Amino acid sequence: MWKLHGKKGVDYPDNQYEELSEKIEAALRKKMLGLIKNGENIILDFSFWNKESRDYYKKIIINAGGTVELIYLKASKETLKKRLRQRNLSLHANSPFVITDEILEHHYNGFQEPHGEGEIVLVQQSHGFTKVCKELGR
Repeated sequence: MWKLHGKKGVDYPDNQYEELSEKIEAALRKKMLGLIKNGENIILDFSFWNKESRDYYKKIIINAGGTVELIYLKASKETLKKRLRQRNLSLHANSPFVITDEILEHHYNGFQEPHGEGEIVLVQQSHGFTKVCKELGR
């Protein structure tokens, strides 16, 4: 989003965020389908906070001839708070606002944890992406 439109509330009005997000997701979905049809491997880094959105993407990926691996990077609320405290120190176009404890609480409580969806669960502590890749054998 930020690469195309900049910072929310600075480069475009706050009230355009949802509309712009939907347009970008549609463009990403189209690109994803083209890559799948060309036999490319892809990674979707969306929140997939509910089962409905995970099922939706699984269906369109499978219908396009792809296969799905659901990697769930599970983290405790305390680990997330620690990461957000660090993230909140540097606001920029890709991280335009502070994520408060209240915002985290709202999203944490609304997240539908995958169960029985063929997920690979990696429990996260404070280590980062390099450790995750090693755990996945990538």
